[in-house]
Amino acid sequence: MSRGPGLVLIGGLSLVLAACSSGETSRPGFPRTELTPIQESPFPYAAPEDVGMSEQRLWLFKERLYSRVVARHLVGSEILVIKDGRIVLHQAMGWADIDRAVPMDRNSVFRIASMTKPFVGTATLMLVDEGLMEAKAYNQLATYEAGLLVARSEGFIPAPETNHALACVVDLARQAKEEGKEKVILCNFSGHGVIDLGAYEQFLAGNLSDYEHATEEIEEAEKILEQYPKPEHVKSR
Repeated sequence: MSRGPGLVLIGGLSLVLAACSSGETSRPGFPRTELTPIQESPFPYAAPEDVGMSEQRLWLFKERLYSRVVARHLVGSEILVIKDGRIVLHQAMGWADIDRAVPMDRNSVFRIASMTKPFVGTATLMLVDEGLMEAKAYNQLATYEAGLLVARSEGFIPAPETNHALACVVDLARQAKEEGKEKVILCNFSGHGVIDLGAYEQFLAGNLSDYEHATEEIEEAEKILEQYPKPEHVKSR
C-alpha cells in the first residue's frame, strides 16, 4: 500500500535551518529541491538566527523528515517554516507521483483531509468569545451513546469526533420533546466512523470511561504558554 505525500507547515515555532546549503545533494532515488529563495514569494526570506531560531535544530528536523522519505515511510513531503513573517526553510523532498517518477516540488498542490479543523475551530472560538455562540463539552461516554443512537436510527456510523456534536443534538432534541416543542436542529456532520470501529468495540465492551483532568494538571500544562507572547485579541465587529 503506497503512502501519500505529506505537507508540513510550521509557523511561529523555534525551529531552524541548519548547515545545509542550497547545493546539498540528494540520495539516489530520493530527490529534494534546493533551498534557494523562490522569486516573487509573498514572504521574504531570512536566516534562522535573524529571527531567533536554532539553525542546528531546524537542520535536524529537516533531515529527520528526509530520512522518513528515504526509509519509504513517506512518498514525499514539503516543509515550510515561517517565523515572524519570514521564511527560514522551504524545501520539497521525495515524489509527488512515485509511479510516474514526478519529484515533489515547492508550492505543490495537495489533496489533504481534516485541515479545515484548525480554521473552523479558531472561527468558532472567536464567535464564543464574542458571545455569539455557546460552547459545550461532553465526556466520551455520552458522545458514544449519541453515536450509537444515530447509527441505529439512521443506518450510518458517525466518527468519534462527530459524536461530540451529536451528543449536543440529542440533548436539544430531548429538551424539545420534554417542552412539547417542534424544533429544527442544524448539525455539522464531519465524517463517518468506519475506521474507528475498534473504539466503538471498546465502548460496547465497557472498557471506556470518562476522565476529568485535575485542575493542577491543567495549570501545570499551561505553564509552557508563559514563555510565548500572547496572541492579539481581534474581534470581528
